[in-house]
Formats: sequence, structure tokens, C-alpha cells
Amino acid sequence: MTCAPAIEFRTHRMEVVDNMAREYGKVWFSIFTDEHFTAQPAVDKLLYIALIAQPSLNYAGVQPINMRRLRKAMRDGDSLPTERELELSLLRMERLGYVYTDEDTGEILVRSFMRRDEINKQPNVLKSALRALSQIESRKLAHVMRGELARLTAPSVKSEKILDEITRLWAAAMTHLEGLAEGITEPFPEPFTEGLAEPLPRPGETEGLPEPLTEGLPEGSVVVEVEVVKSPTAFTQVLEKKNLSESSMSNAPRNTYPAEFERFWAAYPKREQKRDALKAWQAAIKRASNEELIDGATRYARDPNRESQFTKLPAGWLRGDMWLDGPIAGRNGNQVRDGKSGLLVER
Repeated sequence: MTCAPAIEFRTHRMEVVDNMAREYGKVWFSIFTDEHFTAQPAVDKLLYIALIAQPSLNYAGVQPINMRRLRKAMRDGDSLPTERELELSLLRMERLGYVYTDEDTGEILVRSFMRRDEINKQPNVLKSALRALSQIESRKLAHVMRGELARLTAPSVKSEKILDEITRLWAAAMTHLEGLAEGITEPFPEPFTEGLAEPLPRPGETEGLPEPLTEGLPEGSVVVEVEVVKSPTAFTQVLEKKNLSESSMSNAPRNTYPAEFERFWAAYPKREQKRDALKAWQAAIKRASNEELIDGATRYARDPNRESQFTKLPAGWLRGDMWLDGPIAGRNGNQVRDGKSGLLVER
């Protein structure tokens, strides 16, 4: 197997997620010889690279909409692009399948990031990515990533324990994505179309970037050898071999948990003492539906005044019926986080 060389755009260290921080963004050289990508407007190509180089991009390829940061990244001398120019660029890239944006949840997805960054070849990074997938809030993004996750191949892992952990995280992520995406169909609601005087021309059917970019390199390209796992298989094949297919995941023996509980667990912002949390959850669903618990956990996770060091353990949160609680009072009064700027503002 050969791989095309890649450019690494280094960034400042971001907040650690699962004790792992992104320090660079990887772009394959072959993207600049791909006729489909190079035919796009220069501003779209630069914005695509800028999105990959953002420190707020997680291992699942998702980041919050932050127009101030993106405008700064796209600066041309003393001139900054307008927010509207970037919105139209994101809209064009969504129509080509490169990037998807959800204004309602304030999320941007670089669709093929996990595959292009070869996340599945890095078990610890893959675990972080799967946890990040379980935090997606957008139904549209969930629909897209459900398909992307199904395309990943299994990592080379010698440890059965690590493979079991990855398998459980994969199942939890897929359950979350499928539940969130249920009922949504294509074409998706498009972002930033309000006030658009004339509709942008729609492209013909396309797969976006060719699959994969590393194939069909021109003669003379630089290649590096990498170790290839014998007969790599898709995650679904791994699950079948372990008798843990998607349909039977919730019934897997021993260390697995009910699928409905996994949905709650994925939504809750602090994942500690899982077995105790399961007991509390089993009691709580006699007092409320699982959807009410998940909605409460999601509100708690999103609350801008929640502080990590004071976040409740899930078992205590459940036993206290805290899904019924209102917003947390902030130190500076009741505030919410603006979806576009990311700043705290008064309610």
C-alpha cells in the first residue's frame, strides 16, 4: 500500500479531549491535483483548509461555528472577508459534499475528515473520535456521519480489551447517530439561504473528493511505505466475527449495557462510575422516559454556566431527578452562549 505525502498545518494546542489534543491538520498533496477540488473557487479551497487547521476541530471532524476566527484565518493583507462571503462559501461546499453546516446547533462538519486523517489507524485517537460522534447535536450532521462511520475499516489492535472498548464506543456512536438522524431525509435544509437574492446554481451529482485521493497518483509522486494489516475488514465484519453485529450489540454479553442507556450515557457530560449510573438509570426510567432523561442531560451538557469540576456524577444526577432542573445560575447572572459568536450573552 502507498500513501501520498501530506502537508501538516500546525496549530496551537487546544483543550485536551480524552487526554489527547490536536496539534496539526493534515491535507494530502493529491488534493491539489484532483480536478474536482481544484475547479472550486479559491476562497472555498482556502476555507476548506482553514477549517481543517482549526484547533477547535475535534477528531470526528466537527467544530463550532466561529465566524470571527474563520474571518481572521481568511484574511487577505489588511482585508477581512465578510461573514456573508464565508456563509456562501460554506453553502457551496455543502452542495458539493465537502462540508456540512447546521446553523441551529452551531456545528460545522468536514465530512471526510476521519477517513482522510486515518483516524482508524490510531486506536486512542479513534476512541476520542467515537466519543465526539456521540456528542453531535445536529440531525443533518448525524445523518452524514452515520454513513461515514460505516465506511471506516477496523484498526490493527492486538489487545482484545482495547478492541472491545472500541467496539462498544462504535456501537454507542452509531446508536446516537441513528437515533438523532431518524426521520431526516435528503436534500437537507441548507444553511445561510435566508435573504439570498438569487439561488446559487446547484452542481451535478458528485461524490465530492474522489475515493480515495491516494490512488491514481501521477508518475514521480513521492510515496512512503506503511505497514498494512493483513486483510483489513470493515467494523461491521469485526462485529460479526465477535458476535457483536449492530443488531445484537445491545444483547452482547458481560461488559455491555442496554442500547437505550448508552444513548443517555453518550449525552451526559461526565462519564464516570458507569455501573452505578446504570442502576440509577434503571430506577429513573420508572419515573420518566428515556427521551426526557436524554433531553435533560443534553441541556445540562450545553449549559454555558456548567463547570467541569462541579459537574455531577451521572448516578447522583439521576437519583436527584435533576433532568427537571432549570438552567444553572451563572456567576454573572443568567447567560447563554451565542450560536454564531460563541460568546456568553445575557438571557
